[in-house]
Amino acid sequence: MTFTFLENLIQQKRTDVQEWLKKKQNNTQLPIFTSVDIRNAGFKVAHVDANLFPAGFNNLSDNGEKRAVQLVKEYINTHFPGAKKVLLIPENFTRNLKYLESFARLKGIIKEAGFEVLVGSPYNDGIVKIDHPKYFEVLPLLRKDNIVMTSNNWVPDIIVLNNDLTTGLPEIFQDCKQPIIPHPALGWFQRRKHQHFAAYGDIAQEFAEHFEFDPWLISAYFENCGTIDFRHKQGLECLAKSVDSIIDKVRLKYNAYSIKADPYVFIKADMGTYGLGVMTARSSEDILNINKKHRHSMQVIKHGVHNTEIMIQEGIPTAEDHEGFPAESLIYMVSGKVIGNIMRWNKEHDARSNLNAHGMVLSAADIDHYSIKSVIAELAALAVTKESS
Repeated sequence: MTFTFLENLIQQKRTDVQEWLKKKQNNTQLPIFTSVDIRNAGFKVAHVDANLFPAGFNNLSDNGEKRAVQLVKEYINTHFPGAKKVLLIPENFTRNLKYLESFARLKGIIKEAGFEVLVGSPYNDGIVKIDHPKYFEVLPLLRKDNIVMTSNNWVPDIIVLNNDLTTGLPEIFQDCKQPIIPHPALGWFQRRKHQHFAAYGDIAQEFAEHFEFDPWLISAYFENCGTIDFRHKQGLECLAKSVDSIIDKVRLKYNAYSIKADPYVFIKADMGTYGLGVMTARSSEDILNINKKHRHSMQVIKHGVHNTEIMIQEGIPTAEDHEGFPAESLIYMVSGKVIGNIMRWNKEHDARSNLNAHGMVLSAADIDHYSIKSVIAELAALAVTKESS
C-alpha cells in the first residue's frame, strides 16, 4: 500500500525530513492555531481542508493539551515579547454547547500558558454570561482612538481570533493598534480555499521532488470556478467542465497505479467552514442535472452568506474507520507544530462522503509526530503563509 510506503519513507529519512521542514519554517510566522483534515485512502494520503479558527480543543488528549500550553507560551513570547493580556474573540455561537466546550478549553490553554485572558465580542451590547461548561463572561468591546478594550476598560496587548470572520471584519477591529492573530486577511470574508491548495501544491511538489516520489500521493487535484448562482442555475457549465477535467486526471492516475475505484469529486464553497456548501459528483451530468434540494443546500452557507464561489476537489475516499464507521484525521497544531490528532467519524455516511456532517463524532487519537500525516499537516501550515504571496 502506498500509505505504508510513505510512512516508511518518513521514518527512514526522519532526520532529512525534519531538516527540510525546519529550513522552510525558519524566519516564518506560522499560524498560531491550525487544524488540518487528512484523508488516508490507502493508495494515497492528503489533506482536504485547513482551518485557522478551529473548534474541537475539548477533544485533545491530556498530552496534546500540555503541548498546546507550551507552544502557545513560546509563540506569544517569540512574536509578541512583553505581551501579558490576551483578548479572545469567539464565534457568535453562545448557544452551541459543543463550541462553548471547545472555546472554554482554548481559553484555559492560553491562561495556563501564563497570560491574562478575557473574552470579548463585537456583537454584544452587554455582558453575556456563559455557565457551560465552565463559567466565563463575554464582554462587549469599546474603542478609543485606535485602541480596542473591553467594556470594563481592560486593554489587551494582543487580540486572538477564534472567529472565522465569514461575514467580514467588524469595524471595531479595523486599523486598531493591537496586533490581531490570525491576521484578519485570513478570515473567510477574504481567504479562499483554492488559494490555499495552490500554495500547498507548490510546497508538496517541492517536498516530493526532494524525496523522489509522486506529489499526487500527498495532494489532491482541484479547480475553481467564477461566480455561480445555484438558485438560478447560472455558471453550472463551468462547474460541470471542471468536474470532468478533474475526474479525467484522477482516472489517469488510478490507471497508472492500478487502483480499482471510480473517481469522484467534492464540490465545496470556496470560503467557509462547518461542512456547509459541500456535495459530491461523479460526472458533469450530476451538475447539469442537479436537483432543487442540492441547489438549495449549496446556495447558502454559514450565517446565511450566499455561496457564489466554488472549488472542485478530487474526492479521496477514506480507508480508515473508528468502531466500524468511516473516519478521518484532524491534525491540530500550534505554531505549525503538531499537538494532537482527533478522529472525525460518522455513523450516517460512507467512506466517500463528507464526514463533517450530521452524525459526526470526534474522538482523541494517538499521533506520531514523525508520521506522514504530521508531515502533511506541517506542509499545510507552511502553505498558509504562502497563500497571498
